[in-house]
Amino acid sequence: MDFSSDDILKILGGGVVASVMTNLFISRRETKKHNRMMKGLAASLHAEIKAKRNEVIHHKYREALQEFIDALKAGRTNEVPKYNTHNDPAKSVYYVNLTTIGHLPEPIPEKLTGLYSMADSITLDYQAMDAGKWDHRDNKDKAEFLEVVLQNYDWTVEKADDVLSELESYLGK
Repeated sequence: MDFSSDDILKILGGGVVASVMTNLFISRRETKKHNRMMKGLAASLHAEIKAKRNEVIHHKYREALQEFIDALKAGRTNEVPKYNTHNDPAKSVYYVNLTTIGHLPEPIPEKLTGLYSMADSITLDYQAMDAGKWDHRDNKDKAEFLEVVLQNYDWTVEKADDVLSELESYLGK
């Protein structure tokens, strides 16, 4: 069987077209898969942040901390509260997906990182209180320290609302 140069070009051209079409199909399928994964991650982060935000509001952590600050200032107590905090990052959607979060659209990754960094800072402050690291300070120092913790708490709740709004926008809620 003899092939002319035109026949060879047609065969090669058909192969190139088939290859390009296959790659486009695979690329489109991979893009859809990636988008589904990002939406799933966003939905999981939304659920985690909303649950944690609702927990701290439901348990009235802010009010309890403010009452304690007021008691310190009034001299009614000199003990730092114990919170028995336990933070297990291995159970957090955020920490388990650190390498993937950067694939979410801007400004979500930056806002998430800010939120979780401040939440970790507050947790470390609470753990320091639980360990008795602030017990030796006078009431004025304790109250000033706790006022900073309270400001950080307020910032975190506000940032959580902002991140939830960003995630809802991305998810089309």
